[in-house]
Amino acid sequence: MSIISVNNLTYYYDGCDEAVYENVSFTLDTTWKTGLIGRNGRGKTTLLKLLTGELENGGAVNTKAEFLYFPFDVEDKNMTGSELIGIICPDVQEWEVIRELSYMGTDCDILYRPFSTLSGGEQTRLLLCLLFLRDNAFLLIDEPTNCLDLDAREAIGDYLKAKSGFILVSHDRDLLDKCTDHILSLNRSDTEIINGNYSVWKENFDRKEANELMRDKKLKSEIGILYTSSQNETIIMKLIRQNDLKFEELFVAKPHVFISSKHPLADKEALTLEDLEEYPYLSFEQGDYNSFYFSEEILSTLDRNKNIKVRDRATLFNLAVGLDGYTVSSGVISKELNGENIIGKPLLVDEYMRIGTIVRKDVALSRYGKVYMEALKKYTGGM
Repeated sequence: MSIISVNNLTYYYDGCDEAVYENVSFTLDTTWKTGLIGRNGRGKTTLLKLLTGELENGGAVNTKAEFLYFPFDVEDKNMTGSELIGIICPDVQEWEVIRELSYMGTDCDILYRPFSTLSGGEQTRLLLCLLFLRDNAFLLIDEPTNCLDLDAREAIGDYLKAKSGFILVSHDRDLLDKCTDHILSLNRSDTEIINGNYSVWKENFDRKEANELMRDKKLKSEIGILYTSSQNETIIMKLIRQNDLKFEELFVAKPHVFISSKHPLADKEALTLEDLEEYPYLSFEQGDYNSFYFSEEILSTLDRNKNIKVRDRATLFNLAVGLDGYTVSSGVISKELNGENIIGKPLLVDEYMRIGTIVRKDVALSRYGKVYMEALKKYTGGM
């Protein structure tokens, strides 16, 4: 066991005035299976390359371990796997590599074929085996299951679960849950290490984020509009009570699917989740760490075959028209804003959306706030 100590790590991208990392410090144990998470663009791959020394930084990284980055750059792709043993782990015998490959259900014949002829999954398995066999290695593993089929992902997940001493970057949350026992989180303003896998971290984060959002006393809006459902009502109403807010129901709606008027399902009176399986699900990007309690789309936690996240309403509706995508909401839609191209169809699920306003208790609305509230009640009164 040894320690990796990172002190005052600072790094700027060329031409940028804002630091990617500024005086970042943390300590890891080299026996940990650490998942590295952070928002897209937060610099996860950059951090791995700073640790290896590929990128220069303004801090200090102290450890007795040798950092090895995956995917490893094989310069001569005509080399066989057997020849790569001498490059990556020269002190290892071939039989040891064959044993490692067997742990992932991989035939040893890949050792005798040119690296360039191996499939993506075979290249990944071979390189991981060789890197883990190198003496004193601490692996920095960057998206090992990208573009791999389910069987390959499962084999790599099982292999990593049995290993220790690595940092893993992956968008595959199931992989992070299976393989990690610590999480290093690159937050908006700091870094955080927790003892547990991704699900443990996410549960803690959701609870903290929800409380911080509802306690924010600097909110400038007088009136908020949200919905509750069977999935979020308990936590939402609890937070409303705890933060001296008041919820007033406007109407209750059944979930609807928004699709293009020319969508293949447009002629159906109502839709089921099974009807939608082959079409892309469209939702708003609210950050990697957004709690599902505050998701704009109901049923956001369901697994879907195709997911596309967008940042604005115009893009969402353009994709609904151009890609036969869909999103799920209350069924309230304005033709004046969205034209005739988008229509709503009832979704046949046992769920509801209780839509209402939130205001601060014992705080009088301004003149404009009162006018807005009256308009909301007027136009939703018949729903």
